[in-house]
Amino acid sequence: MMTFEILLDKYKASIILEPKEHQIFDFSMKRKIHNEMLEYYSNGNWNKVITHCMELKGEFNGALDYYYDTMKKRVFQLKLQELLDQA
Repeated sequence: MMTFEILLDKYKASIILEPKEHQIFDFSMKRKIHNEMLEYYSNGNWNKVITHCMELKGEFNGALDYYYDTMKKRVFQLKLQELLDQA
């Protein structure tokens, strides 16, 4: 289990993740995980999005690493906004 704490402006939020141990995926599995990540994003399942981004970073010969880092940052912002909206 991993806990990420983020600080945006004056607010702090924690997200607990449970990524799988690093595995070597074939291309079809990578594509399946990537598509699942997009589906989770559409449904607002932020923890699953971040978990899949962590699993996929370094895959595709690193070509999408910046994308996955950017996606994680965006999800942290969305998660924090949800927490602020609930307060």
